[in-house]
Amino acid sequence: MALIEFRPTTVVPGEIVDVDVPQTDPVPELSSEYLCEVCGKALTYGGRGRKPRFCSEHKKNGRSNTSRRSSAKNDLLALQAADGVVNICQLVGIGCYGMKFNETGDAIFDGSDTLKNDLYQALQNNPRRAEQISKALSGSTDIALLIALGKFTGRVGAIAVTEAAERGYHVPFRFPGSAGISQDR
Repeated sequence: MALIEFRPTTVVPGEIVDVDVPQTDPVPELSSEYLCEVCGKALTYGGRGRKPRFCSEHKKNGRSNTSRRSSAKNDLLALQAADGVVNICQLVGIGCYGMKFNETGDAIFDGSDTLKNDLYQALQNNPRRAEQISKALSGSTDIALLIALGKFTGRVGAIAVTEAAERGYHVPFRFPGSAGISQDR
């Protein structure tokens, strides 16, 4: 540290006087302490928060560049939700056969696999919605019981209708799987 020397001088008001200013530590140059890790571009840092690592060109915007992969839990939830919705649709299809809406029942059962795949794909990316659907379908044991009984009745009903038609009984409706039975509309 330099000593300041005091020299008394007489200054006349309005006169410009040259004064020697003691030399202190030099002002640091604006060479950037922080550089972009990708391109080496100088970065500015205001002194608060995290220190910068990337320039604005190479900074990630909170989203990864790779596509999001769903976890096994999301896959299971999506599959359960898709199965539940398809089961309800198939129960409706069985009801359609009972009310002689055979083409509607056929369309429901024919489209079940496509619907299940489409729902599964859509719900994989939305695990919250899949969980809500699964909870709604499994939360009510009455709905799950009705679906199970409806599907069982549909399977057994198809066999019964086929046997009845083979024995010559008049069958006014059919269930899925009971192909070849005449229909009265």
